Amino acid sequence: MELGRLDRSTYLASYYDELLRRRVNTQLNRQESHHTLARKIFQLSRLKGGSYGGSRVRPVAAVKPSSRP
Repeated sequence: MELGRLDRSTYLASYYDELLRRRVNTQLNRQESHHTLARKIFQLSRLKGGSYGGSRVRPVAAVKPSSRP
């Protein structure tokens, strides 16, 4: 338990270094942009009634469970 705290403390101390903070923020921005784009593509495909990933997009409530064993 104490080793985890030490690692966290070391990371936080180094996070105040400008280069590491920039790298972390750049990566976070990339991930947020990727998720935003994926969400917009999915929403557009639902609005147009198109398919997403090769299958027809439909509301989750309309999906019936398979009767296969």
